[in-house]
Amino acid sequence: MRHWCRVTVLLLAITFKGSGCVEVSDSTQSNIRTKKTTPRLSSTIMKEPSPLSVSNNDEIDIVFCDVDGTLVHYPRKLSRKFEDDYDENIIQLPPSATGMQGIISFETLRLCQELRHRKGKKLVLVSGMRTTTLWKRIPYLPRADAYCSEGGGRIFYPIKVDQADVSSNNKIKGSIFSLLFGGVEDGEPFRLEEDLEWRTRMEATAGSESFIGNELYLNQNIDEKTEKASPLDQRKGILWDHCRSLIQEGYVVDTEGYSACFRVNRKHQLPANKIERFDKLLTNIAPKGLATSVNLGCVDFYPDQSGKRNCCEYLIQKLCHRSSRALDRNAVCLCDDDNDLEMALACKHVFVPNISSESMARVLREQKEKITVTAALVLDEYSNGLDDAIQMTRATERALSLLLSEWC
Repeated sequence: MRHWCRVTVLLLAITFKGSGCVEVSDSTQSNIRTKKTTPRLSSTIMKEPSPLSVSNNDEIDIVFCDVDGTLVHYPRKLSRKFEDDYDENIIQLPPSATGMQGIISFETLRLCQELRHRKGKKLVLVSGMRTTTLWKRIPYLPRADAYCSEGGGRIFYPIKVDQADVSSNNKIKGSIFSLLFGGVEDGEPFRLEEDLEWRTRMEATAGSESFIGNELYLNQNIDEKTEKASPLDQRKGILWDHCRSLIQEGYVVDTEGYSACFRVNRKHQLPANKIERFDKLLTNIAPKGLATSVNLGCVDFYPDQSGKRNCCEYLIQKLCHRSSRALDRNAVCLCDDDNDLEMALACKHVFVPNISSESMARVLREQKEKITVTAALVLDEYSNGLDDAIQMTRATERALSLLLSEWC
């Protein structure tokens, strides 16, 4: 017999500056399936993780976690048939700007909640996704102590909202998210505020004009804009000068929803010399003041003060109030791709639930003591014909479980 559970995600509003906020629909609903019995781990696991060094575990204060490919995974095709085929505790996220629709499990949310509530560790989500995509996804992601988009270019903090300030129709001035999942409840309302100190650093290279149209304001629906984004020709700074120069060279660039970053996607390039031209970007040195990283077949350009590692260095000092906190002593990372490597290798230990590139695989071979791979761990009852996304979701759960048991 199949057992059904309905998940209700209450979205009330979003804000990112002291005076800015957005109103989202009062509630959206999505169906998930849940199994009556708990699956067991396979007795024929392909490869166990290397033994973890558990010394100084009490010094781990913060966990930095990538989103796409690490917490959220992507089925080859997401459809009603997917729901029928997999009787799983799975939540489907809204599609991204490029149409990709990911999944995340209840167990992933529960383990992240345990990390913060029972273990008392800070959790930071650090993603290369555009900021507008982050806004739409937050109600489906684990509650975190900070949310970072554009590869670390923008940082947002959840600010608790006093229940007394919530009106009878569950709305207040500012953004509120209330998340209610079966068995995973972290439903205290909160709004988001942007770290303006960090943003000022980005503006030195990306200008302030690029943030216009990528902010949210009072009584604004998330799907509409009260202010148009600044056209590229009006954006000032080294970042956008380089963007315009690449366009003149014939590259197709993506600036939609970005303020401190832009992306060149291999798939979007014009047919003529497409592969050769894109590969040239991988070897070219970025102009002074800029940095690059490769992510999901794309090259991202951003201020050299940005990037995931710099963002994490900043946040460990901001969020962890004990003196002399450092990534290599007090932080653990979960990640999967090339653009995570600097962040990952700066941390004390790394968990990898999904190997997304050959360069990541090479680093894993060279850093066996520092990195625990859970990608090979699957549930035996799903091993035949299991969609890759479900396998990777289970690997994420395994990574979080090991993190909790061995490092917290």
